[in-house]
Amino acid sequence: MHVPGFDRQSWLDFDGKLIAAFDDLAITVLDQLAEADKVATRWVLGGHHTGQFLDHPPTGRYASFTATTVDRIEDGKIIEHWADADFTAFLQSLAG
Repeated sequence: MHVPGFDRQSWLDFDGKLIAAFDDLAITVLDQLAEADKVATRWVLGGHHTGQFLDHPPTGRYASFTATTVDRIEDGKIIEHWADADFTAFLQSLAG
């Protein structure tokens, strides 16, 4: 997925929804490499689903997903973001 139009505020809004819905939400960086203007990161995010998240009421279950992202940096800011994550499976785990 290439997310050129996902601006900073959209990103912060989405992250706020995750933080509100998962009491013990944690992200762990598994690997990170940088070369030229790109940074590649493999990470896992998970927590217990204790609040409403998108269309999913709280389940109390632990849910997680692993992702690999590549960010292109210019003047100290992320200007392009690519992500490879099975977010659909993450949402399905919340549905039961």
